[in-house]
Amino acid sequence: MIKIRTKKVISKNGAKMREILDIEGVMDQKDLPVAYLTGLPQFYMEVVQGYNVCTVHNLSEGDMYTIHLCCSSRHLIEEGDWQETLGNLREAGEKLHTIRKDIKKKGKSWKGEETVTI
Repeated sequence: MIKIRTKKVISKNGAKMREILDIEGVMDQKDLPVAYLTGLPQFYMEVVQGYNVCTVHNLSEGDMYTIHLCCSSRHLIEEGDWQETLGNLREAGEKLHTIRKDIKKKGKSWKGEETVTI
């Protein structure tokens, strides 16, 4: 389960914003299945410029875009972008769940030993 804790704030220009306070439960890129990383959407934890960030990749109008959610540097994101990012996170989470379920199913049916005599 992934938990992202935010704080609602108003920017200096009056815009509704979210401050990312904490992110828990996001897997590192190196721990994710290859099938998950070959398509979009996807998200994972990585180190960017010395900060642990949750990186989100998806498509918008046919173009790939990336959002970095960082809880170490008072990262603010506009509310509209936050809601869109939440949708991307949910979609990517469902994708990962399906892939991991398929891998587990294959693992149950593909086990044992075999001896080949030629």
